[in-house]
Amino acid sequence: MKKFSYNFILLILTFIVLFSGCTAPSLPIDNNIKAILLDNNIEKSYIQSINYDSIRNCLDSDFNTNDSLSRVSDYIDEVIETDFDYYKSEHPLIDNNDIAVVDCYIYDNNNQCIYEDKNIKIFIGFNCFDRFIENALFQKQIGDIITISSNKCSNEFLTNYVDSNIKFIISDIKYITIKTGSEVLSENNFQTISQYYEYLYNMKVNEVKLENANQLKECFYEKAIKECVYDLNYNEVKDYSFDIVKDYETSYSAFGMTLEEYYNGMLGLTEEEFFNQCVEEAIYEIKKYLLVGAISAYYNLTPTESELNEYFKTNNISENDKKYACFTYLENTIIQLYSNNEQGL
Repeated sequence: MKKFSYNFILLILTFIVLFSGCTAPSLPIDNNIKAILLDNNIEKSYIQSINYDSIRNCLDSDFNTNDSLSRVSDYIDEVIETDFDYYKSEHPLIDNNDIAVVDCYIYDNNNQCIYEDKNIKIFIGFNCFDRFIENALFQKQIGDIITISSNKCSNEFLTNYVDSNIKFIISDIKYITIKTGSEVLSENNFQTISQYYEYLYNMKVNEVKLENANQLKECFYEKAIKECVYDLNYNEVKDYSFDIVKDYETSYSAFGMTLEEYYNGMLGLTEEEFFNQCVEEAIYEIKKYLLVGAISAYYNLTPTESELNEYFKTNNISENDKKYACFTYLENTIIQLYSNNEQGL
């Protein structure tokens, strides 16, 4: 690591301009976040000021991902392709256990399309996607269009569209069969394909929801960090950046790869570009911690011990992960705070 250390230090010097400026008093931050910062040897970096009026407008209240439904379908396909085959249905009308392949469009009260997603696979009669929608698709054929009110939906990705019209256009009708010799059902303790699919569907819905939540958070941070003034300690950022480099090296050495093989081969980056990325990652993470800590202190969001214990229990948080789970707890609390327009902030 000596060669990497030397190049890294040379590179980090180019960022010194980020840490120069007038010194100002630091804002108070939540003690849970302080513990995380201390755990990473961050003691001298701090946040000077926050434009709270602007911060509360940084959360995109109209945030949505227009491919949530098809992503669930795609993620399920990635799992079942080894053990199942798709076939075009032999009958013209959608029947139970068929798969309706549809395109979805959602229109607001002004008849403006606010959501569009294509190639969504809906298993009919499994009551996983949405019982009302599945019933509406039953006995329909390719090319048919059904329009329903969002108020009648139970699908988690559609219930947010209040008083909207949802249009489904049927593009294909399929079914699946398990491949000869596959023991995927018995290996996973399922009796039927429908039971296995329901399990996969719920799992992939949760994955997509988590992806969407993380994307919403990142969009918030990207805007909110610009509304703050930071004073980051040069040495702390340098050391934290180098810790990130070492973490990458340790992670990929477990796969028999050198650090250079990782950033050259997998990322397609030069040494300088990779270290630059690590520096930016370090700065971004420190700023996120300070931002969450300051907002939490400002709005007195610090959880009680019982609230944290309940959160740890509900999410199966291990003892080793509790400290960083506190950050996620506060992060989620802040997002919820800014999502609620009735808070009167």
